[in-house]
Amino acid sequence: MILEILTIILVFGMTFLFFQVLGRPKESLIYTAEEKAEWDNQIGPKLSKWFTATNIVGTLTSLATAYLFFIGNSKIFGWAIIACVVSIFCSGFVTNFFTKEILKNPRIQKLLESKKQKIGVIATLFWNNNTGARQVSKLVKIVSLFNIGAIIWLEFALFTDIFSFLFQVEHIVLKALVIFLTTTIIIYFTIKYGLRGFVFADSFQSPLILFSILLLMTGCGILLYQSQNIEFDYSLFSPIVSPPNVVLFILHVFVLNSFLILVTEGHWLRIWIFGDNETVLQKKSMFTTSVVWLLLISVGFAAFIITNQTGENSIFALLNSLKELSVGFILAFWVGAVSALFSTADTQIYSFFLVRSFNSTSGELNKNKLKIKHPFFRSLFFGVCFSVAYIVIRYLEFPFEKIIFIVMPICLNLLPAFVRLFKNLKPKPIFTIISIIGYVILSLIGFFQSQNEMSFTLAASLFPVLISLFALKK
Repeated sequence: MILEILTIILVFGMTFLFFQVLGRPKESLIYTAEEKAEWDNQIGPKLSKWFTATNIVGTLTSLATAYLFFIGNSKIFGWAIIACVVSIFCSGFVTNFFTKEILKNPRIQKLLESKKQKIGVIATLFWNNNTGARQVSKLVKIVSLFNIGAIIWLEFALFTDIFSFLFQVEHIVLKALVIFLTTTIIIYFTIKYGLRGFVFADSFQSPLILFSILLLMTGCGILLYQSQNIEFDYSLFSPIVSPPNVVLFILHVFVLNSFLILVTEGHWLRIWIFGDNETVLQKKSMFTTSVVWLLLISVGFAAFIITNQTGENSIFALLNSLKELSVGFILAFWVGAVSALFSTADTQIYSFFLVRSFNSTSGELNKNKLKIKHPFFRSLFFGVCFSVAYIVIRYLEFPFEKIIFIVMPICLNLLPAFVRLFKNLKPKPIFTIISIIGYVILSLIGFFQSQNEMSFTLAASLFPVLISLFALKK
C-alpha cells in the first residue's frame, strides 16, 4: 500500500516539476498575439508536432471513458467493442474533412491570422453581429460548459472509486476527501501554470499511459499462462447485451467517435496552439489512439477470462490478481491511471475557463475572468463542488455506466450548428434547441427506467444527427 501511495505521489510530483520548470506562471490564462508568436518560436516545428500528437492521444485516452471503460466493459459488448477502434480511426478523416472546409470561411480565416486566443473557443466560430448567430453562440457555450464540467467530474469520480476500493476506503466522507484533494490539486496546477504547463505535461504522460498498458498486458498474459482451467473459444467475443442493443451500440459509437473531435473544445484549442499540425497529424494521432484502445480492449477481455466478471467488479478483481502476482503490475496501473486522469482533465479544465470567459454578446473573451486571482481558493471551490456532487450521486446510487453513455455524447448537440456552418448557411438556434430537448428526453427515459434502458440511452446520441440532417436545409 505504501508503494502504491508513493507511486501516485511520484506521478503527481513529476507532473508538478514539468509545470514548474516549463509552465512558467502567468498573471492571466489568456495569451496575446505577441505571446503566441513567442510560443511558436520557442517550441519550433518538430517539438510542436510531438506536443500536438501527445495531447490528442492523451486527451482521448481518458481515465473514465477509455482506460477503465475498456478494461471493465469489453466483454459486455463483445466483438462489437471493436467498433470503438475503427470509429476513432475514421474520426481523423471526418474531422479533417469538416475542419478544413470550416477554416476556409473568410471570417474564421481572419481570426486565425490574428492569432487571437478566442479562436480556441467553439462558440467563436458561430458568433456574428446578428441575433441568430449570437443565440447559437450562446447555446454552444452552454452545451460546451456543461459537457466539459460533467466529463471532468466523471474523471475524478471514477478515480475516487478505484482508489477507494484498492485502499479499502469505505466511508463516503473519506471518499469525498479523495475527490476533493485530487480535484483541488489538478485544477490548481492547471490554473497556476496554464497552457504551457499542460501541453508540456501531456508530452510525457501519454507515453506513460502506453507503458502502463503494456505492463498490464504482460501481467494478464502471465496470469493466463499460470491458469490451468482456462479454455479459449469464440464465445469469449459474444456480447452479453441483446442483439438490438449491439446494433444500437455500434451506431452510437460510430456517430459519437466520428464527430467527437470536431465538436469538442480541445480540437479548436489545438488549432489555435499548433496551427496546421492539428490537421496534418490528425490521422496519424487517431491511428495511434486506436492502437492504444485496442491494447486496452485486449486487457479487458483478459480481465473477463481471469475474473469471470464485468464492469467495475472486473477491474477490482483483476487488480487484486495482479497485485498477488507482483506489486509492480499494480504500480504500473496507478502510473497509467494518474497519467490518464491528468492528460484529460488538464486540457478540459483549461478549456472550461476559456469557454466560461467568452462573452456571447460581444464575441470576445472576458480578460478579467481569465486573470489568475487566488488560484488556490478557486481550486478549493471546485474541489468542494465536486465532492458534494460525488456524495449526492453515490447516495442516490446512480450507475456510472449510464452516466458515461449520457455525458460523453452531450457535445453532439453542437452538430446541427456545425453542419450549417460547414454549408455556410445562416445560423438557426432552433435546430440546436430541438436537438438538446430530444437528447435530454431520451437520456432521462433511459436513465430512470430499467427496461430497455440501454436502448434509449444509446439512441439519444443518434437524435442530434437526425436533427443535423434537417439542419442542412436552407
